[in-house]
Amino acid sequence: MTPVVSVILVNWNAGELAHAAIASLQLHETTLPLEIILVDNASTDGSADYLERLHPDVRLIRNSRNEGFARANNIGVKAATGEYVLLLNTDTVFSESVLPACLAVAREQAPAIVACRLLNADGSLQASADRFPRLRNLFLEIFGDSASAGAKTLRRLEGIAQPSPVDWICGAFLLVEHETYARLGGLDESIFMYGEDVELCWRALGAGVRCWYVPSARLVHLGGGTVNHASARAVLLSDRGRLRAMELMRGRRAAGVLRAIFCARSAMRAAAFALAGTARRDPALRKRARIHVEALAALLRRGP
Repeated sequence: MTPVVSVILVNWNAGELAHAAIASLQLHETTLPLEIILVDNASTDGSADYLERLHPDVRLIRNSRNEGFARANNIGVKAATGEYVLLLNTDTVFSESVLPACLAVAREQAPAIVACRLLNADGSLQASADRFPRLRNLFLEIFGDSASAGAKTLRRLEGIAQPSPVDWICGAFLLVEHETYARLGGLDESIFMYGEDVELCWRALGAGVRCWYVPSARLVHLGGGTVNHASARAVLLSDRGRLRAMELMRGRRAAGVLRAIFCARSAMRAAAFALAGTARRDPALRKRARIHVEALAALLRRGP
């Protein structure tokens, strides 16, 4: 039977999380013919073999190197045969059926990109859709009250009771017609990870494809499944991804301003953590200072 939805997951050293995501998907999504494609980004922990043993019915594509999130998803989509494709993070957990409600909106509003409501592990709402980022808002988020900025996004999402259009949706759950994804060119492969979902939504809007948020369909998104967020690597990946996305969306000048904002952030945080770490003799704070020193050095070098 031809699948209605091809589900694409990208694995990099996240075997247990990917297993939980696939198992919960298969348990709760039983009303639609599905195809599950797992793209392994050259995992080094044996998780590809582990997942192949546990899920022989899942199609496994092994990359010879870590191609990044965007390219790996595009590889999976090219191999897909379903009418729709679902980009699904390995750190998601289904506790109910989500696809029928999202698929109904995708068909009714076609062409469209559709997302469900994402929840944190404790059941609280996750800021997984919003307006397109602007430099002013990013500046205030970084140097102002970031908690307040996040609260505004959550309040906007809490106020959505029916399927509604939004500017962008999180790539942890992104449902789109296969043909539409191909027409848009997929995720931009110049972005290794972070920001590629927002940039796709930006291009989609320019091509007449709206993003839709379906609050009645709920999915747990644990977040940070393959990245240690308390690391220089995580900061660098996030910065580089967001910088490239900003350049693609709003041009080099805007990306240059954002780079300056990131540089100021890392310089201030490196100094603050170093002083606090010395005063308190706290190695964890000194480690955070080193993370931002590394991030600042990388930002000052040429390149994305």
